[in-house]
Amino acid sequence: MASAKTFVYAFGSNGGGQLGIGHTDDCSTPQLAIGLPSDVGIQKIAGGGNHSAILTTCGRVFVTGSSQLGLAQQKQWEKADTAEGHAAGSTSPTDPRPWTVYRELWPEHTWTDVACGWATTLLCADNGAVFGVGSSQFGELACVAKTDMLSPVPLPGLSEGFVQVAIGWRHCLALAANGTVYGWGWNKYGQLGLPGTSASKLPPTLLPLPSPIHQIACGHLHSLFLGRQTSQHSQQLWAAGSNKYGQLTLPDHPLFPLIAKPTAPAPTAPSTFKLLLFTTEPPAQQPPQPRIVSIAAGWHHSAVLLDNHGLLMWGRNDHGQLQTSPAQPTFRVLEVCCGSEHTLAKVQLAEGPDKEAVIAWGWNEHGNCTSSEPVVQDPLRLDTPAGPIQAFGAGCATSWMVSQHTK
Repeated sequence: MASAKTFVYAFGSNGGGQLGIGHTDDCSTPQLAIGLPSDVGIQKIAGGGNHSAILTTCGRVFVTGSSQLGLAQQKQWEKADTAEGHAAGSTSPTDPRPWTVYRELWPEHTWTDVACGWATTLLCADNGAVFGVGSSQFGELACVAKTDMLSPVPLPGLSEGFVQVAIGWRHCLALAANGTVYGWGWNKYGQLGLPGTSASKLPPTLLPLPSPIHQIACGHLHSLFLGRQTSQHSQQLWAAGSNKYGQLTLPDHPLFPLIAKPTAPAPTAPSTFKLLLFTTEPPAQQPPQPRIVSIAAGWHHSAVLLDNHGLLMWGRNDHGQLQTSPAQPTFRVLEVCCGSEHTLAKVQLAEGPDKEAVIAWGWNEHGNCTSSEPVVQDPLRLDTPAGPIQAFGAGCATSWMVSQHTK
């Protein structure tokens, strides 16, 4: 009997080969990614500006795209590509440009997390150390530098105990196992939770959050910090950074009373952090409030997944980015992932032969929601060529789905 194999399908923006499909054409139909082993599981897919990284369950990292090693290497590759006369999508499938397909990098380490920025990649090793690769013009690698790093460099002050990394456009976060968070990079808009200026580029700095953190997420110019559940009925969600599109302001929506909205930050927190949501002990005879399971951030929008399978979203909505909904009779949200201006979610269906599906909505100019329309207002179901979807990821107008099946 044939064993199930893992296949990754990619679609959306691909001008830098970031989909790993062997050329630089955008595509709105899921295409099989090239260069990935089929005998390992996929733990995470991270999309950056013009590159992406895939972390396997055994701690290997595979990378594709022209910005995978920084802006300088990106310019060299793309300049050489133009000089050789490659038109978009003209690469032969039997001899693709090496930066348009996935390849394993840095096998000397076992990795536990990865995050991709505009032209920078952050990685967390199994010894708890944080490493960085690529450009550091805004301090993304813990110092302002004109020279890109072509291989992982350990970041000062982040040598042990870290379990998660996140990166926005130019700012970075690292979460330690003890719940503390360090931030570094560009901080003009206070996205690190510290007072910002136009020239603010910070080294790794312990952030003065009021309580231990469970999960971090970075948008373009804002950050989210989900607090640990400190008791059976106590949890907090903090935010910092730009509020131009309402990233730090929850809307007046009938679903948001499901979780209490504070009127002011807690007095123990610096004013640069804003308390968005909190849960408390419900009054007697009242059902408990939903718990926050996970958070996600796009460029200018954010999402909260609740343990009742409801989804709360807020922020920019000029391209249909927001789809706030409770647990509905038609589907329940199981997982959520925000791209730059679109969102993917795994849902459980109430009817039909397939119990689970992945849906997409939002900005779709590059086909990252598989539609021919520039904006997908109503969630659209996604399907791989074969087999159920096991995992998914999103980046800058890019999307990925992982399917396990026999082929």
